[in-house]
Amino acid sequence: MKEKERKIRFISGLQNALLFVCSLLLFFALAEVVTRLAWKQAAHSLDKVTGQYRFTPNSETSYKTSEFEFTIKTNRFGRRDWEWTDSVMKDPCNIVFIGDSFVFGYGVNDADTVPTLLERELEEQGKKVEVFNFGGGDDFFGYRFLTREAIEMGIHAKTILIGIFLGNDFICPCSNKEEPVVKDGQVLWQPVDRHAGRGKSLSRGHIRTPELADSAFYQFLKVRISSSPLFTGLLFRIGKSLHREIYPTSTGYIFLRDWTKDQEALFYSFLNQSLDIAKIASENERDVVFVIFPNKAQVENAVDLTSSIYDADLPDKRILDFCDQHGLRCLDLLPPLRSAYDRGQRPLYFSGDRHLNAQGNRLAAAAVREYLQSQTLLCNHGS
Repeated sequence: MKEKERKIRFISGLQNALLFVCSLLLFFALAEVVTRLAWKQAAHSLDKVTGQYRFTPNSETSYKTSEFEFTIKTNRFGRRDWEWTDSVMKDPCNIVFIGDSFVFGYGVNDADTVPTLLERELEEQGKKVEVFNFGGGDDFFGYRFLTREAIEMGIHAKTILIGIFLGNDFICPCSNKEEPVVKDGQVLWQPVDRHAGRGKSLSRGHIRTPELADSAFYQFLKVRISSSPLFTGLLFRIGKSLHREIYPTSTGYIFLRDWTKDQEALFYSFLNQSLDIAKIASENERDVVFVIFPNKAQVENAVDLTSSIYDADLPDKRILDFCDQHGLRCLDLLPPLRSAYDRGQRPLYFSGDRHLNAQGNRLAAAAVREYLQSQTLLCNHGS
């Protein structure tokens, strides 16, 4: 009798387990269908001229996401700025600001970009200065190209600012499953098509194993978690308790306290390109300042991120040490942005998109203005 009862309990438990698994699968299937129908991941990209670091000249384009809507207007050079006159371009007291979408001002209107706000900051100090918006580069390669372009097109500005964004500028353009090839301190890039392997023809006998990244529901959860300081902090705290690397982006390695030799070589292979930019500036009698834009997690989740594995401040310190070692001028925007966030808990970044919002841009522009004044990099003439 007892044996029969045990069998009945076993069968009942097995049925309940199967029912639970089926319910779970049904839930994820329905969640996947609903997500694909109702949600579309925002594409954080700008319509540049193919193969170039500029935009369609004399154009006006509007962008709209679930978070914001903004319009950009370009001049004859394909830059997000007003039409530069010859006299403005020849004025050495003006400033060139080079960078990626953070300098360009993705997510905000023309009046709220960092270059325009820097102009306003300087004007309030009695200095009428044009800050040329050369946002649109993707990485250090792009910044070097734009430095040359600004000089060669006849801009005489003595001061060049280079915006470095920690979230994008140190990504390895190689397969996530392979270590970068490093030789004699140099990274030998192995470009990989991020979509390679997807959608291969079954007639050729290629059957690709589905990946978690293929799921729209997974992507939805990832965006929602990464856009929330609360959930991001929880994720970091879990990693801290488990003593595991759990930073959810492709540049998480820059926060590691202990690097492999390849990770260290990768980081400095990017940073060494700033020396090429500084050389171009020096050869043309220009001053160059590298401006470090921190990512959202560094500002909002520094305490949660910092652990025995990670240090939220470490990449900035490494860059500043590099600058000191090579005699480069560098400004770190992490302290003023974090201090402002800690004081008011007001968001300085868009939640899902994670670019600086108008308030964050204002704080960045004010910090840049203070630095330029402290380094006597501004002309003495007024309005």
